[in-house]
Amino acid sequence: MNKKKSKVFAKRLKQLPLYLNRIFWLCKDVLHCFWKRVLGVVILNIIGIGFAGGSFGCAFLILRHLEKGKPIAFHGIKISLSDNFSFTLISFGITVLIGILSSAILYYSEWKIAQLAIDYQKKCTSRIFEIISNPVYDGWQKLTKIQPQDGINRLISSSVKMTSMSVRRLLQGILPFATLIFATISMVYLNPVLSLVIVPIALLYVLPLYFVNREVSHHHKEFISTISSSRAPIKICVNQAINTPVSYQEKIDSSLDSIETDEYNRATILFFLRKLAVKRVQMINTILFFVCLGALFIYFIFSTSETERNWSLLVAFLVALRFAIQGLKQITGVFIKLSRFFSEYTTFSEFIDGSELIKKNRMESNVQSEQLPQKLDLVYRKTSVSSSDKKISMKKGNIVYVFQPSLPKYGDLKNIAAVLESAIKQKVDIFQNSIFQDELFYNTAKSIYEISRDDIQKDLQKFDDPELQNSNFENTILSQINSENSNELIFLASILKQKKIPDILFMTSESLKGLSAEFVSTFLMNNNLYKIVLSNDLSIVLKNKNILSKVDGIIITDSKDIIGLGNVEWFESVSDEVTDLFQNLKIQKDDLDEIELDLDLDDE
Repeated sequence: MNKKKSKVFAKRLKQLPLYLNRIFWLCKDVLHCFWKRVLGVVILNIIGIGFAGGSFGCAFLILRHLEKGKPIAFHGIKISLSDNFSFTLISFGITVLIGILSSAILYYSEWKIAQLAIDYQKKCTSRIFEIISNPVYDGWQKLTKIQPQDGINRLISSSVKMTSMSVRRLLQGILPFATLIFATISMVYLNPVLSLVIVPIALLYVLPLYFVNREVSHHHKEFISTISSSRAPIKICVNQAINTPVSYQEKIDSSLDSIETDEYNRATILFFLRKLAVKRVQMINTILFFVCLGALFIYFIFSTSETERNWSLLVAFLVALRFAIQGLKQITGVFIKLSRFFSEYTTFSEFIDGSELIKKNRMESNVQSEQLPQKLDLVYRKTSVSSSDKKISMKKGNIVYVFQPSLPKYGDLKNIAAVLESAIKQKVDIFQNSIFQDELFYNTAKSIYEISRDDIQKDLQKFDDPELQNSNFENTILSQINSENSNELIFLASILKQKKIPDILFMTSESLKGLSAEFVSTFLMNNNLYKIVLSNDLSIVLKNKNILSKVDGIIITDSKDIIGLGNVEWFESVSDEVTDLFQNLKIQKDDLDEIELDLDLDDE
């Protein structure tokens, strides 16, 4: 058991640099965006705590002079507080006014922090939109841990929100930090010897705080990863209870089984463990306070027997100690919140850093303008579908079918391009050499292109497959176009009117539905483009048997990563397995709104 604990301790200690690195990234990023406003918040907090310290100092000074009965001396002028009630009352009034002014300044600082956090959230959201809209960042899709569109929605709705909350928490840490520094200085001034005893005790507090923070972060991360699988059985039982005619007893038995699953119990326990961490820190705070309080009284008991001690000094030291403990408690609260949000702002920061690296590599790459080779080797070893190959070779002019659980959209084509770019053995720039077609291209192309059969005929020879003899591709294709504004003509125009004729054509199966079967067959069989067809309809391969000779391979995805690949024969043998797998993937799809709700509750 001790050996196991030692390993856990060593593992958490190794995670410390990552934890500090992400917090440093957050600080650097917010300073880069709003350094003047952050400086303003710091100045406001310093002024506010300075006024609070001034109020506390004035009150202490007045009380001490009243206790001793000595007059206040200022530039040779002596004023007796005990004999001058009006001056004493005015002095206390000024002290209270300074304290009120301090509170107003600190409240204004909180308001400015909230405003800054809101603007930082907007800034982060606009950065994400810049990344997903700007072609120089193409390939960002591989940075999301779930399906790209869901991943971006998750980033904006949760990660960005939690990141801005983390910034707010960081800035809120300025005040307690300043309070702690001021209180510590006051304690040292009032009694240096006693302070040397208490400060080391307070420093020991940092060690349990660190491990509590790491535990919070670990539980939060595990909770997020468990929540989807824990809710899947519940959703199935809800559907069964509402939408099926099975007996009452069967419904009750199924529901009881669903709430007793290991995943559901674990997710429930993790939710409350995160909440209990705050109580654990409060317990440590209380223990620290009473240990310091005990040390203070022991010191004063023994020192009083040797020398005369003023009770005003004891009261002042107690107040300073209370402020120091309160500041330390608030700082720990900041770190607890940062630990709870750690996975969220880490997800956001890694996405931003990864996107900037993709942009840099793409801009500096020397393969951008190079034409793709005649054959591409795709290697992917982490497959889960039975008997999957680890490699397929794609030849120029041939077809690869890609299947996913849901109806493909334009963004799914970009996701597949990102996956292929990572998996292709050769170093190539897929995005710079590709065009992406979904069913929406018809409407876009009609409004952009002035389409002419003559213009199309000039460019069609660029599509000729050099391996086919006497294909007469352009004449065959043009003979199948019925009118000047036919979908077939628009389909060709949208490709040929690009600045550069692409090497790869990514298409959804829906984009081919508006074209005649003869045109589709002729086009897919007789040109020199790599053709990637994305669909959720597993039957389309066998429906188009006339083009099977041109199919290099089949790729199965979970809408994010490759989970199987092989030839047509392999695909036929696993089609039932893939059908069941797709159904399960739809059921297990993350419920992002519920996760966001859980995260919102954590800020309280």
